[in-house]
Amino acid sequence: MKKLCRIILAAAGLAALAALAVFLGRQTKNRERSAEIVSIIVKNREKIAELVTYRYSRDTVVFETQEPSGILSYFSSGPDTVAVFLVRPTICAGVDLMALSEESFAVRNDTLYVQLPAPKILSLYLNHSDIVPVYDSRRWDMDAKMSVLAEKAKSDFQRDALRQGILAKAGDKAEREMSEFLSLLCGMPVVASCATAAVTMPLMD
Repeated sequence: MKKLCRIILAAAGLAALAALAVFLGRQTKNRERSAEIVSIIVKNREKIAELVTYRYSRDTVVFETQEPSGILSYFSSGPDTVAVFLVRPTICAGVDLMALSEESFAVRNDTLYVQLPAPKILSLYLNHSDIVPVYDSRRWDMDAKMSVLAEKAKSDFQRDALRQGILAKAGDKAEREMSEFLSLLCGMPVVASCATAAVTMPLMD
């Protein structure tokens, strides 16, 4: 009976060692795979470039006013509305993966940690087709002032998007997407985190 017990215990021990060996082998393989993937990402970061994780667009009514001149100034108590437009700028935010390097990645306790750059506004565009005139008076020279209107609309829209927390939303989504994507590639847990974005951002041209 004792001999049978020893045989059973020995078999159990061997099974446990075999399972441990398989586990350690998988962990080593995962580390090697993660190192290869990190190397590929860093070497090809110029091709990856930007990760857009949040796109924001909203119809906005823009009023253009002018002070009355000449004889009209005697009959007006304030600026006149000379044009009304419906504009739809589009802003994209995310992370610029060009800033990634080998130091952005670290493996601790069989988990891959990724330090992403701070989220930022990647693009802001407003085409003339996105500007719809609702009303314009004879005093409003649309062709001459369309570019001025577009730049003003873009600046106002960017300020509004920043107030709405577009950078925080883009950063949260970038962390989730990169964690899930790299975890599937590496076969191990991945924790991605973004650097803190600046409180104020320079307006885009």
